[in-house]
Amino acid sequence: MVDVIIKGVPEGAEEAVKNMAAVAVERFLSEPLQPPEADVKKLKEDVDAFRSANGLEPKFSAKEIE
Repeated sequence: MVDVIIKGVPEGAEEAVKNMAAVAVERFLSEPLQPPEADVKKLKEDVDAFRSANGLEPKFSAKEIE
């Protein structure tokens, strides 16, 4: 994936912009064509990796309960 820098984000809106970007990336990766069943796991891993890299909670990975 390519790194993108978003400039001019109003103070206090950083988390909202990260969440919107995460939704945009998820839609881009999944909407053009439904991925084959074999690629669904990789899609979920990529979405979770993007969200984790930006300090957001993973969407698909299960949380470990002790």
